[in-house]
Order: sequence, then structure tokens, then C-alpha cells
Amino acid sequence: MLGREEFATGLVRSAIEAVVAARPARRFEDLAAGPFVWPVPNVWVGTSIEADEYCWRADALRRVPAATRFLSLEPLLVPLPSLI
Repeated sequence: MLGREEFATGLVRSAIEAVVAARPARRFEDLAAGPFVWPVPNVWVGTSIEADEYCWRADALRRVPAATRFLSLEPLLVPLPSLI
């Protein structure tokens, strides 16, 4: 779902634009900033993988357009041979 265009242009875009619109610009340059840019540079997207049967989550994460992606391997209950 996170990799779909509808997510970037729907829920996330409208939420971020609402926050930006409610915040006063700190500098004149902020007023002239270009359109919304995806992926948002300061948003990290990640997932937890606690056992080998959940390694499919890493493949799903690879398809997400994100500036930064991360894996949380905790609680690491067993070895993860499928995670390559």
C-alpha cells in the first residue's frame, strides 16, 4: 500500500500540506518553495522482522518510495536465512 501512488498523493500529501499551511513561513524563501516532493526527505519508512517467515516484509519495503528505509530485527527470535 505504501508504494502506491494513491498513498503519496492522497492521505500523506494532504496531511503534510495541511501541516505546512498551518505553519507560518520562517523565511521569505519558504514562501516560494516548490510543490510537494515525494518521497519526503525527513520521513523514514521501516518494518519489523522477528522471524524468517516475515522476511517478505523486506521485499515489500524495497518497493516503497522512501528517502530512508530501515529494518528493525527485534525481537530477533530465530535466524533469518531468507533475508538477503
